[in-house]
Amino acid sequence: MAAELAAAAAGTIFFFDELHALLAAGPAGGAHEITLLLKKALLGGEVRCIASSTPEEYALARKKARWLDRCFVAVDVQPPTESQTIKILQSSKERFEKFHGVQYAEDTLAAAVAYSNRHIKDRFLPDKALDLIDDAGALVKMQRAKAALPDELVECGKRIKLIVHRMENAIAAHEFEKARFYSEEERKERETLAQLQQKYNVLSPPATVTPEHVAEVLARWTGVPVAAIREEGPSNPVVEKEQRSMEPPRQPKKKKSP
Repeated sequence: MAAELAAAAAGTIFFFDELHALLAAGPAGGAHEITLLLKKALLGGEVRCIASSTPEEYALARKKARWLDRCFVAVDVQPPTESQTIKILQSSKERFEKFHGVQYAEDTLAAAVAYSNRHIKDRFLPDKALDLIDDAGALVKMQRAKAALPDELVECGKRIKLIVHRMENAIAAHEFEKARFYSEEERKERETLAQLQQKYNVLSPPATVTPEHVAEVLARWTGVPVAAIREEGPSNPVVEKEQRSMEPPRQPKKKKSP
């Protein structure tokens, strides 16, 4: 890590996701060493970086690390609007499609944004909408997998899922060597999966994730019946904005004279 920081410092802006988690590392372990290295590099003006955190978590981090005030300027970033979130989902959907082996229709993305914003109040866009389409893709993948498949394919899929889980844990623990190892293992297993799919001729077109799948996942999250979610219907922020722009401006109400 030290060598990477030193080699890439010139002209590079580093990004640290969830800075508070990094700074909360204990007195031992790789994460603590990274914290000390980061502190020294920032205070010495050797590197530049952008970090993300919630206001509450950043405030707690500042109590433990007062030197943050000398290195960072806090910028309040508001959640994106629904129409902006749809664009974010559009740019991210290819990654989910590849991972789950599915495809998302445009109205599915709009439904995920509208449903999540309407029914999940303790989280913000775009995260809750991204998690919703992720789980909806997993649901469709699972439903498709229930069809009779050869044991070899099933076991390979399980191995990939386990490797991805371990890789995500390694990244969260800042164990980057382990993460690289699991990334390579995932690549090998996916090559094996492709060979098995060709062997058993299961390379059929990907299943489509619909707004109904999104509503089903949200119902599991919140306990709100699927029928109630679908009854309201997904709004289209872009259309609604255009419709509002076409409405005549409202005249201010005249004050009644005493």
